[in-house]
Order: sequence, then structure tokens, then C-alpha cells
Amino acid sequence: MKRHYFFLLLLFFGCESKHRETIPGTATPIVLDNRKIASQAILDELIQDIEWMPLETSRAAIVGNNPYQIAAFGDRLFLLYTGINSTLAIFDRYTGKFIKKLSAQGNGPGEFSKITSFSVRPERKTLEITAGFERKVLGFDFNGNLQSEVFCEIPFTNKAYLSNGEKVVYSQTGNRMFTSGTGDFELLALGENNAFHAGIKQLDVRHPTSLISAYIFFPYRDSLRFIKPFCDTIFQLTPRGAAPRYVAYFKKGSVGSKFWENPNLQGTRDEIHQIHHIPSLLPIYFENDRIVFGVYQSDDWFSHHFIYEKASKTVRYNFSRLWYKKWDIPLPPPLHIGTEGLLFLLTPGELKTLVQEHPEPSLLPADFRQAIQRAQPGDNPFFVYLKFKN
Repeated sequence: MKRHYFFLLLLFFGCESKHRETIPGTATPIVLDNRKIASQAILDELIQDIEWMPLETSRAAIVGNNPYQIAAFGDRLFLLYTGINSTLAIFDRYTGKFIKKLSAQGNGPGEFSKITSFSVRPERKTLEITAGFERKVLGFDFNGNLQSEVFCEIPFTNKAYLSNGEKVVYSQTGNRMFTSGTGDFELLALGENNAFHAGIKQLDVRHPTSLISAYIFFPYRDSLRFIKPFCDTIFQLTPRGAAPRYVAYFKKGSVGSKFWENPNLQGTRDEIHQIHHIPSLLPIYFENDRIVFGVYQSDDWFSHHFIYEKASKTVRYNFSRLWYKKWDIPLPPPLHIGTEGLLFLLTPGELKTLVQEHPEPSLLPADFRQAIQRAQPGDNPFFVYLKFKN
């Protein structure tokens, strides 16, 4: 293997988050008060619409409701399922029609034994599958037809594209060659044919974790947001480099001692959390011109949501469950984030229970209720997209 890593520009910066009311530089503080977590929050004033569609059920189309990765782009919905049979299913987002499944077949040309992750280039309508074991990237059109295959020298977990078309790769590897002996988390910019172009940032080694997540890159305008799980900082990535954009921290005195006993924090250096009282941000994140939506772990070890309002520069909502009052329904934690809001997959059984137990079913759209009534046990889930107002 060629030692291109000597050409990486490793720029170190910290994830510091001390008790303070202002944070120097460009990072905006997000202050979370653990004492003011609501059991639920009615978010109708922020919700534009709810898009829904039952996915086609046929022998070839059967999928589960807990994919490893989900993405909606244009008129396509992509669902990745990992495990013994690594499979990526493609559906029409607006009709629910099944398009194709890409499944593990082998390690020959055009084949793969396991899908590590996938990424999408909407402007090219290209789906890119990362086959980690074979260390190659396979390109498909949005109908699942193979278009390209490129060997990649770096084993990486996730990939996204900057506004100028450069690829940003998240590399998690025990190979010290790529981490300079300081940690396993790196962001690398790759040029054409997956060759090294430049190192963007070496992330803060004071918060090492062993968590692998399918979701770490999130689009916003002409940049990307990057979340390192169990860190307190949300980074902004642009062709010019990386910088902290938001830094979350608990309001002083709002965190109890039990928080630091959380076994999920064992992957981090606990003394950093204890000194700075930083929250553990989880990689579910949405941002538009109006709000920032995020998920974090709190004193009770459970996941909670926050909505930071940009105009007031405050955390407007801090809650455990989202409620849509117009339909008078609760919504479960989102599976992932789209460019306009939150993505869900809900089984027919869950939806039938929702209708049966609903105090006033007439609040639900008539076509929605009819689709739920027609659905049978074992049918594919419904795709639900909650869209926020901008």
C-alpha cells in the first residue's frame, strides 16, 4: 500500500466545552437544561406537512422496518439492511413501487460480499455502495444498474460530498498508519478515483469512541454538518476545511451524578465529560434556516430531543417525545433525517393500533386511514416523512 498519508494535512482542534455563556470563534453555543425536559412537545408550529406512502409488498420486495441506513432523494427511497444478507432495497418514494434489491453475491467484478454504507449524488442520480471487505466503491443508477467500480485504498465507514464535488470520507480503522497513532477518527478529502487529495481534519482525540454509525454527515445549504458520536461539537465542513459550528453543553448544575455512571460513556474519557459537563450528542441531526434539531443522552440515560431556534438563540424545545396535534398522534424517534425533516418507517401493525386507540380517528386523513385498513400483517412498512417549515 502506498503511503499517501505523509501528504495529509493534519490540523488538530479541540472539542472544548467548558461552563460558559459564550464560546469564542465561530461556534454557536447550544445550552441544554436537564431540569426542563418535557415528556412531550407539540411541534405543529414548526411542521409543514407529513408525507406518507405504504411500500409495495411482494415476494421480492419484502423488507424490515429497522434498516441500518435510510435515505430519500428525489423520487427514490433507499433502505440498507446489514447482517448475514447485506441488502439495499430501492423504492419509488411517491408511489411505494418496488424498484430493485442489490444483494451480496460475491467478491468478483461488480460484486460485493457486504455493504458497509452507501451515499448518493443527487445531481448525478448516482448511488454509490461502499464494499468494505473488497475495498471498492460500486456506482449504480437510481434503478440499481451497475455503472462503475473503483478500488479504494483506504478502508472507510462513510462518505459524503462537499459542494465542489470532493468526497469526504470518515475513516475508522485500527491501522495507525492512517491515524498517526492518536486515535481512530479522521476526515479525509479524496479526489478522483478515490486517490488522496488532502486531509481535512484530524478530530479531537480526547473523545475517542468505538461507536460506528451510519449517520454522521448531514447536508445544510452548500456545506455538510458532521457529528462525532458522544462528542459535544457539531462541525461544519466546506471545501475550505472544517470548523466547529455548534457546541452543546449542559447548563451548570442541571446534571446529576448518575449521568456519569452511564455505561454508554465508557467509550469516552469520562473525566472530560465530568469536568466540562458536555452532552453526548447522537448522530441524528437536522438543520434548516429556522431551527437545529438534535438528539442527546441525558441524566436518565435515555435519548432526548432538542430544537434550537436560531432567531432567539435559545433551545426552544427540550423533550422526550414529539407530538403532532393536528392529527393528535405521537411520533417515535426518527430513523434518520432528510433534507426537509425526519424519516420514519412504521409497520401496518403499529399504524392499525394507532387508529384503533385514537380518541378521534377523523383527525387522520381519510386516505391515510383507508390505506392502513387495507394493509395486512406482514406487509411492508409505511414510509413517513415529517417536513419542517423553513
